Amino acid sequence: MLTRLDEKGRLLIPAELRRELGFQEKDAVMIESSGPGEFRVIRLEKMVKEARGMYTHLKDPGVDITADFINERRQEAKREQEGEKDARASS
Repeated sequence: MLTRLDEKGRLLIPAELRRELGFQEKDAVMIESSGPGEFRVIRLEKMVKEARGMYTHLKDPGVDITADFINERRQEAKREQEGEKDARASS
């Protein structure tokens, strides 16, 4: 399928190809180089879905990583507040 860049450097993806690839109007897409004179276009939604699963194999079953992170951050904030109180008390 032949297409051309317009005078502003924009590339028209023909409707037939957009339908075939499942692209919809207003889809966010990523464009990345795949070699000299080549690039690929990927729907952002697809990249996000793939990225979400990249590290799930490292997670222990039954562990809530988000809750653990929040708990650690709360403990850290508490230590920071206690350190500030100690600093004010000694000055």
